[in-house]
Amino acid sequence: MAVPNSNSMTSPVDKAATVAVIGAGWLGRPLASALAQAGYNVIATSRTEQKCEQLRQSITSPTARTNAVQVSVVDAPHLLNDVLLTASHWVICIPPGIRHGRTNYPAQIEALMQLAQTDRCALQQIVLISSTAVYNGLSGVVDEHAELDMSDDKVALLASAEKSVLKAHVAQKTVLRLAGLFGYERQPARFFSNKSTVDNPDSVVNMIHRDDAIGLIVALLAMDSAPEVVNGVCPHHPTRKAFYQTAFASVGRNPVAFAPWQGPLTKCVASRYFNEHNFKFNVNDLLNYFSQQKILETDHA
Repeated sequence: MAVPNSNSMTSPVDKAATVAVIGAGWLGRPLASALAQAGYNVIATSRTEQKCEQLRQSITSPTARTNAVQVSVVDAPHLLNDVLLTASHWVICIPPGIRHGRTNYPAQIEALMQLAQTDRCALQQIVLISSTAVYNGLSGVVDEHAELDMSDDKVALLASAEKSVLKAHVAQKTVLRLAGLFGYERQPARFFSNKSTVDNPDSVVNMIHRDDAIGLIVALLAMDSAPEVVNGVCPHHPTRKAFYQTAFASVGRNPVAFAPWQGPLTKCVASRYFNEHNFKFNVNDLLNYFSQQKILETDHA
């Protein structure tokens, strides 16, 4: 995995900082590795012994202070307490699980916020990994200041979790709304079966490569003053038809069918904060990515 680009918005790492990655899965595991390489002490949490072993193997680097790295296995938020109280920064990567019918995500985040505000907690900064799905129901260009459609159940659940973080009495709180994550084994052509139909082919895609998502998180942790709400999305927004046609061609598959156009254009999510601060995306052209994938992804962390 590529170590994130240096950016003018970042400052040197505080060598005493300990970052807890809560929910070290597909995004959190390589994030923990990148943070160790950047010089942070790292605590990474996972729900299973198998994933914990993967964490131990991945959080190693000649440049990382591996003797300072801790990896903890937990299976419920209340078991995190002793581990998390010592961390100065939290990155919460717990998947909402809304598409699988889970509704307890806001309660999980609220439980963590209660812990964050106890007297014994050393916490200075929280970064909650949220989703641009919070803009569901909107159309046109939307940014961090867009008014949300709270009539949508998924939006309401995500917004409730975000609110818990933003009202917490912690020095710095940031909600990072990530667009659709892809990269490495998560190849967009494999999002669909041979019998699938791609809806809204003339709407644009809102995507971000995993390495760039990690780069944004590392940048936020290094800031003296981070924004409260920020979008993480590639600045390139090709149409869904162009994007998935290119994705299918890259793996030698015939493209799936594209549905006839049936409604208004959907949302185009702008990452105004990071664009204004000249963050350098590793993948800044979503169509060129498919011809560059092997070069970009030399380390399958």
